[in-house]
Amino acid sequence: MEWNPEGRLAQIFQSKHVLDLERLLETATASKQIYLLVDNLDRNWQIDPADTVCARLIVGLIAAASHHYTHCPIGKTIRPVVFLRDDVRRSVEHADLDMGKRDWMSLTWDAESLENLVAERIRVSVDPGELGATKASPQLWAECFAPEVKGTPTPRFISQRTLMVPRQMIWYCTAALDVARMRGHARIEPEDLVAVEKEQSQRVLKNVAQEFQFSGHDLSVVALWIEGAKTPFTHRDLSRRLRQWASEADQRYTADLEFDLEALLYVAGLLVIRAADDRAISEADEPDYEDAIRSAERAWKSGGGPRSLYRGKRLLHFMATLQRRPILRFDIHPAFRAALEISS
Repeated sequence: MEWNPEGRLAQIFQSKHVLDLERLLETATASKQIYLLVDNLDRNWQIDPADTVCARLIVGLIAAASHHYTHCPIGKTIRPVVFLRDDVRRSVEHADLDMGKRDWMSLTWDAESLENLVAERIRVSVDPGELGATKASPQLWAECFAPEVKGTPTPRFISQRTLMVPRQMIWYCTAALDVARMRGHARIEPEDLVAVEKEQSQRVLKNVAQEFQFSGHDLSVVALWIEGAKTPFTHRDLSRRLRQWASEADQRYTADLEFDLEALLYVAGLLVIRAADDRAISEADEPDYEDAIRSAERAWKSGGGPRSLYRGKRLLHFMATLQRRPILRFDIHPAFRAALEISS
């Protein structure tokens, strides 16, 4: 018998079970708003510019969700919500010219929300009858973690080494908890977090390198040329290391290549730009920063920057900083220090 996927799909959508489900949803949504959440689309995602199959599948899903909301009788009461990792969204944009017109928003986490997330995980892991299930987040942190690590408050130490990514923070805390239990500790001690710091750092570097596969350079290989550096280091020191990478990679070292590599390291989060007083340079340091951003954006649109790295204002901030002042010193973000064996 010949396989007919289109016919099979038609049978499924016309089946009694689907019709029963539609009637059930109509009844359920008569007085309620229902959100249909779609997640984990980034499982086994491989960013390959030559392979558009995955991107087109996700585009189809998003288009179907949009069509459902616009045209279906119950579309206004059942709202599909599709969650995408940022790098997946950027890849999908290449396959869907209308992606920018769709109703989407970026989810960001701050230190307090991440601390509450960890506290909530603690609450659901204890017996409901235990006192821990009703305690506020600061109390749970105080009971489950030592107050500081290497002179840094523990919540900040952990968030710095997880790039404020929830799944990274959960993994780091869980791994440290396993070490603490193995050592017989009543709470997670500083040495427990330090014991898994390098593995956590390697995980972050691997994930970020995968996210930036589309850049044209292997971030994990480029980053290795910073390995063992003593920070902070100068722009000349960084240039020397990048020249060594280009030589090993048989690439002709040019000013454009240098900028591309520096921008990649900065946009990916590895590089931190420091001023003379050791503060990280940010837009808060620039009274007329918006003017500098607009100038950098004009330069980028005219071909003055790597288009594949464009990521909102982060690349523009790097370009604006280069335009406005000489780079005094670079540092490496704490999340990558252990993996690259960086010392201060």
